[in-house]
Amino acid sequence: MYTKITPKYYNVIFLIFLLLYLFIVMYVVPNTEITLDRESYFISFANTPDIIDRIDFLSPPILFQEPLYRVIVYWLGIFFSPQSIALILIGISASLSIGVLYQARPDLLPLIILVFLLPQFMGKYIVHIRQGLAITIFLVMYLYFKRSLITSCFIAGLAHISFFIALPILFAIKITPKKRTYALLLSIVFFLFASLFFYQDVFRQLSFYLNIRQSQNYSFTSDNISGLGFLYWFVIYFFLFMQKKYSESRALSMNIIALYCASYFFVNFLSRLLESFLPMIFIELKSLNTKVCYLALIFYLAVSWNSRLSLTLLGFGGS
Repeated sequence: MYTKITPKYYNVIFLIFLLLYLFIVMYVVPNTEITLDRESYFISFANTPDIIDRIDFLSPPILFQEPLYRVIVYWLGIFFSPQSIALILIGISASLSIGVLYQARPDLLPLIILVFLLPQFMGKYIVHIRQGLAITIFLVMYLYFKRSLITSCFIAGLAHISFFIALPILFAIKITPKKRTYALLLSIVFFLFASLFFYQDVFRQLSFYLNIRQSQNYSFTSDNISGLGFLYWFVIYFFLFMQKKYSESRALSMNIIALYCASYFFVNFLSRLLESFLPMIFIELKSLNTKVCYLALIFYLAVSWNSRLSLTLLGFGGS
């Protein structure tokens, strides 16, 4: 466990923030069809027993059908209504994610608060409930049970397929010599290869071939984009790229951003992967430059919320 001494009042601030956060995601945001995607989750929860009956859990393709998530929902469905299941998943996911991060790095409480207030990350506990659960599983496995990044991403991938995308990156990092020069070369090669991969539309074809759920729900295009997101994340990628010390988590953060930037003009789905790793990315950025980290995070927070002020439920509402 991280042992750096932190102010005692951080515990009070943490508890207050946690309670306020749960109040927002579970009560202030309506648990009705008014909230984006909430009705589709209610339908999915109600239909889970039928889905479970049709799944062959001994078949290898089951790995790409998010079986852990389905089993969790199935067992909750025995005791609770679909509406209650949504609140249970939201409450457990949000509280465990915040709690595990704070337990691991209590000195980073201000950063943790800012990250969880990002609408892109808050949305994982309000709108993308399945992904919010997967993020929680990843954080618990990695920070609490001290499992490897590969193991943590694999188990989280059984709840949300996006975490499987990080596995090839981690395997490449594992077989690359643990030196800064090799890490930089790997990242350059990875960025170039990923750019070609998305340009040739291989990602979409592979998704349909594996019958991944998202292949039916996403257009796999990036329309009406300004390029500002690409510029923002490329700058952060540059700071991580200029790292002086090597670490597996930093290499993963850097290459997750590289993957996102490579896909920016071709595929919209990879933003979901980037958002899952926001806590890790900003923690790594802070370890390099505290001022840059907080300036980047506050700017991201301000711009993100400003663009949502005129939207229904600040962007969390349905059309």
